[in-house]
Amino acid sequence: MEELLKRPRLTKESTIHDIASSIREISESVSAISGKYRTLLKVNKALVLYMQNDKKRQQISALNDIQSDLEQTRLASD
Repeated sequence: MEELLKRPRLTKESTIHDIASSIREISESVSAISGKYRTLLKVNKALVLYMQNDKKRQQISALNDIQSDLEQTRLASD
């Protein structure tokens, strides 16, 4: 029972220390989140570039197929 009554004494200094400690922990969390967000943006940018390049490749491939079909049609009609 005595253990429950033995609470740490709150002082201005301990309160200020607790607040400073909490602010430091929040700052560390925000920094970690910021780092993860930067990584996410890099991955997102790479994915968008990949998809754009893939779309260009598909368009070029489709144009090449059309050109090949046209050439075969011309050869067949000659």
